[in-house]
Parts: sequence; C-alpha cells; structure tokens
Amino acid sequence: MAAAGRFLKLNNERIKHGYDLILINRSRAKTEPLLGELLSNFPDCSVSLYEADLADNRQIQQAAEKVIHDHSDIHGLIHNAGVLKAGYDHSPEGHYIEYQVNTLTPIALTDLLKPALSDGKSNDETAKVIYVATSAIKMTGNLNSNLLSKPQKYGLFTSYAQSKLAAIIYFTKKCATLFAG
Repeated sequence: MAAAGRFLKLNNERIKHGYDLILINRSRAKTEPLLGELLSNFPDCSVSLYEADLADNRQIQQAAEKVIHDHSDIHGLIHNAGVLKAGYDHSPEGHYIEYQVNTLTPIALTDLLKPALSDGKSNDETAKVIYVATSAIKMTGNLNSNLLSKPQKYGLFTSYAQSKLAAIIYFTKKCATLFAG
C-alpha cells in the first residue's frame, strides 16, 4: 500500500475511535490534500500539523518541543515515514539519509515525546507506539550495520530494507527500555 493510502487508512481508524491527530510531516504541501480528504469524511476532527525535515535532528527536536507545548497528553505514536532514495544522500549530521529517517528519527521522536505520552494513570489507556515497517525486510537476511551508516555496496532496496530492519530491532529494544517499570 502506498504511503498516502496507509496515511488515510491508519488515520481513519484513529478518528473513528475519537482521537485527534497530531502530524509531523516533511511536506505541508503534500499532506494538506490528504488532510482535505480525511476531513471531508470527519469534519469535526481536530488536526495539528507540524512541518519538519525528518532527516534533520534540529528540526525534529523543534517539532517535538512544539508538540509537547501544544499537547500534554498523547495516546499514541504511529511512525509511518520512510525514505527510499537512490544515491548517497546524507543528513545534516552526516548519517546516511535512509538510516536517519527510517531508523534514528522514529527512535528520537519517541524519546523526545515520551513526557507527553499517556501513562494510563489519568485515563486508563497507556500510549501505544506503532512503527510501520515493510515487507522489504525479507530481502535483507541478517542486519548488516555497516550498510546503515557507511554503505559499502549500495543497493536501493537493500539499504532501505536494512534501515527498516534496524529500526524494528533497535526500536523494539529502545521502547522496552523507555517504557520499563
């Protein structure tokens, strides 16, 4: 399913259950048409949209600070962003772009937004964190951490799949640590 289709399906389900949406996206121009479609079905839904380059740690930090300022109780995170790009693009911090957006950004956002994630004490619902992966991870076999930060052999789908697999492994361990106790 294309990213736009996932966006609509995931958010339609949330809205049906009474949730408001807080979105951090890299492109307001690309998001607004999807929001228009979503809001035509659910005109009473509240949506907060924050724009940030998901490959830039500084912008991620700023967006998270704005979200926490505006929303003190978050009931769930859905990490749906992903990058599949040809070439050796790097983030401002020097990370391989797919590794940054597909692996490091969801982990950082979860950590940064943790103060606002519902602990279940005030509303009987503990926040849920969902990471949307891809079936492309089946192509990777084992995780090769060398392909994440300094790929020796660049294969378009291999690097993408490796970054998603790394996120599944690391993100699961990170969340277990973040939410322990």
